[in-house]
Amino acid sequence: MRWLFRITFSRVALLAGLVLFFVFSPYDFRDNARRKRQKLTQQSATPMEIALVWPATNSHFFVEGAELAVREINNAGGITIADMNGNLVKTRILMHAFDESKFRDINSLTAQIVKNLNLSAVIGHSDPDSAIHASITYRDACLLYLSPSVADIRLTQYGFWTTVQTIPQDPVISRAMISFALKQGWKKTAILYVRNTYGLTYDSLLRADMGELYARKLAATNEVSRLELVFQDHYSENERSFYPLIAALLKQKFDLVILADSLVGSSRARTFALIYQLREMGVTQPILGTEEIHSNMLWPALGLKANDIFTANLFNLRAAATTNRLARDFRAAFKSWYTNQPTMHASMAYEAVMLLAQAAERAKSKLPLRMATMFTSTGEWDGLQGEGVYSFDEGGGICGKKITMEQMKDGIFIVPEVPEAYVICTNSVGKTIKHRQN
Repeated sequence: MRWLFRITFSRVALLAGLVLFFVFSPYDFRDNARRKRQKLTQQSATPMEIALVWPATNSHFFVEGAELAVREINNAGGITIADMNGNLVKTRILMHAFDESKFRDINSLTAQIVKNLNLSAVIGHSDPDSAIHASITYRDACLLYLSPSVADIRLTQYGFWTTVQTIPQDPVISRAMISFALKQGWKKTAILYVRNTYGLTYDSLLRADMGELYARKLAATNEVSRLELVFQDHYSENERSFYPLIAALLKQKFDLVILADSLVGSSRARTFALIYQLREMGVTQPILGTEEIHSNMLWPALGLKANDIFTANLFNLRAAATTNRLARDFRAAFKSWYTNQPTMHASMAYEAVMLLAQAAERAKSKLPLRMATMFTSTGEWDGLQGEGVYSFDEGGGICGKKITMEQMKDGIFIVPEVPEAYVICTNSVGKTIKHRQN
């Protein structure tokens, strides 16, 4: 019996020793993985591997937009980088698609992604909180992360060198929305917002912009025109019946309803229900939303009830195509492959892949660190709004991207006669944001 005890005790002691070694050992497994990634992604003979992350159940043609960009780049011979001897060579892009909706949580998804040490970059994530969480993991793994759909300012406010935001941030979009409302001559507004991080952020931004833009206009012109907040309420993420909220709203006189919610992912059913019930109960006033509401699904889901929904659009391809070869070619190619006009989300993904390819060619490398430094150290990037029109600030936020406010009219998004606001530059650290109005 004693010998059995000795063996058991020895095994326990060995196990405990191993645990203590791995806990307190100076050996950093993450550092080892980073070194391996650096070595593998420097090899010019292998493709540049990227991960695309998006929910397949609510794609909005996001995946198709990325696939088209990869196909065009590879059909043209790939991207030009340098080998170990400094000679220029061509390499292809290999894309791995990950369906967000199939993973139980963000940790299991990012763990699966970073396990591939051949990856140079990740594009996607539809949810702001997931994107922010993932950006930390990608930074630790030395992966370049491009976010083409999350406008949350928290994503780049910490200045991670690995994170790049390729759409304007929430404060810029909010400012464009309120500027547009003032130009339309709307006087009184209601704000309805979902009680989550996204809705709370926009409620705060919108109210602040109402006050600031009114104060600026008053100081400059002595006019008293303003957008007055007459009603404000919120609802839970699980809400599907909004009749009591709408009944309270109808007691007020208002010209506009600003809706801070989304049609991306699980938010879609809730937002459609709210808009449907607003119209059903007699709210005929315009509804103004962020880019998260801009979707070709509005008309099939709501029919006539979708009329006079105004949303921010970050890719007005119809206008851009008249002067911009990149937008014109993209529209034609997308329609040819998928028999549909490209959506805003398809445009987001396509442009993100193209920007990544430009970064690799400027760096002459598919090494994540080298590509990342290109965004913040060089300007004049080509995109769907023109050639050489974008730049990136020190935090990785995009500058120079135009925001168009569009109106749903009988199944088609149109640009209202009143000119829209547009953005010169974003700022990823919450300081003064440069903007201009037509």
